[in-house]
Amino acid sequence: MNRTEFDKLDKQGLIFEMCSCGHLGGKSLKNNSHQTYFSIGHGGCRNCSCNQFTWVSWCDERGVKLE
Repeated sequence: MNRTEFDKLDKQGLIFEMCSCGHLGGKSLKNNSHQTYFSIGHGGCRNCSCNQFTWVSWCDERGVKLE
């Protein structure tokens, strides 16, 4: 995905952040599985035992990695 495609999807609210645990977090506000820790979505996951959101990739709202 090039920068123009990324920016277009981001403006449409279709870009989400994937945690190393496989759940969404960070700026993925409407689909965020992580508790608030310092900033929204960066705390421990509500769905598993990871302690803090660790960003690994961009994905769509279903968690499918965007390349």
